[in-house]
Amino acid sequence: MAVYNEEKFLIDAIRSVQAQTEEMWELVIVDDFSSDGSYAIAETEAEKDSRIIVMKNPGKGKVSAFNSAVERASGRYVHLFAGDDVLDSKCLERCVQKLMETGLGAVFHELQRVDENLKPLPDRLVGGALAEHTLDQALTEYSYAVPSGLWFFEKETFSKAWPIPDHVPYEDVWLAVCFRSEGRVTYLPERLYLYRQHENQTYGRSSDVSLKTYKFRMARLGKSFESIVTDEEFSSKLAPKTVAFCKQQIQFAEILCSKSRSPLKVMLATLPFKRRISIAVAWYAPWVWSWLRQKAVS
Repeated sequence: MAVYNEEKFLIDAIRSVQAQTEEMWELVIVDDFSSDGSYAIAETEAEKDSRIIVMKNPGKGKVSAFNSAVERASGRYVHLFAGDDVLDSKCLERCVQKLMETGLGAVFHELQRVDENLKPLPDRLVGGALAEHTLDQALTEYSYAVPSGLWFFEKETFSKAWPIPDHVPYEDVWLAVCFRSEGRVTYLPERLYLYRQHENQTYGRSSDVSLKTYKFRMARLGKSFESIVTDEEFSSKLAPKTVAFCKQQIQFAEILCSKSRSPLKVMLATLPFKRRISIAVAWYAPWVWSWLRQKAVS
């Protein structure tokens, strides 16, 4: 569990682990320089339950926190988790059962977005594309980024995934590509993770359709795709059209988020026409862009 200023929600997260029907678990909490009472809360809970281990992040950021937690974990299997979210009580049991049934090394399940009080919000399923299709298809045609909190995996099977490189801003994309490129993964179509939406999330609310938040996310996503295409082991496994797709995502992010607005650069970009138009609208008519974005996600 990676934790940063989660004092409002941390007890809920810890209690959801303690409520698991699979009782053979260990909870490794890595605090990422919280400025609130998160670390003290975690330490207090660890004093009462020997299965809870609390550490301070030896590095900085969520990627470093997850790397430290996975390295410290003594179990065969790992489930990633955040200090503001909640696990369904059968999450670990169902994941173990699925891996035993399939003989595979990794499973991802579904999430349910909820508000601060855990009330369900309208949500769509991630879907099984990553498990059912090739890595090229998963990247170019389907959902390529399974949120990191939905993965349950055998630690030793996926050596490429750990440690996540420091330059990767979105661990979601990195892990999905790592797991899928090293072998088949399986999919559990059950909502076993409650993903809490609140104001202090690292990447903002998923319902936040502002241009500022979108540009922030796209910049980080572009860097994540860059980490894939510049890794020779990954890129050698991808079809040329998939590499081209990844490079398009990088180019889109770079142009959209550039401080200088160059219409010529947009015109010459190797991007689909609609993506070039969206950049121009975001630059010169942001109010129109926000309206279109709201319609697209609602």
